[in-house]
Amino acid sequence: YIRMMGASGLRNATLTAIASANYIAARLNDSFPVLYTGENGRVAHECILDVRGISKETGVSIDDVAKRLADYGFHAPTMSFPVAGTLMVEPTESESLSEIDEFCDAMIAIRELMRAEAQRDPHAWAATAAGHAWIGMGIWGGLAVILDRWTAVYLAPLAYLLLVEGVQL
Repeated sequence: YIRMMGASGLRNATLTAIASANYIAARLNDSFPVLYTGENGRVAHECILDVRGISKETGVSIDDVAKRLADYGFHAPTMSFPVAGTLMVEPTESESLSEIDEFCDAMIAIRELMRAEAQRDPHAWAATAAGHAWIGMGIWGGLAVILDRWTAVYLAPLAYLLLVEGVQL
């Protein structure tokens, strides 16, 4: 990899990773506090999103956030390292701006859902029940497939709109 990239390729990959991490930190800071920033509010090649206060406020755990990310099609970032209750996001040079924006949009949507549902029973909440199996679910037609077996307190069509259609609250 190092030989293939060469000195300039490694430098560009590193600069891209650093720029991407700072972009993510800037986009998500209002939703999730960013830990370990420098004097100018910058991060290195990773940013650590603090979910602890939000979890305490809403009852939604870091595991729930990670499962909800899976519902949006994202593998969860490193969880609870180096700090328990955080997500360590480490973008690579291979992730495009549109992929990074989709991830940030998903994280912001999760935070907004947490905020909107903070007053309700967190165990009846879309994030704590996350990890939905959407197999066979297409444009509204597949909705009937999961309605038979739907056990969550919130309505399946709401979950469908949030996850599949990308509707924002």
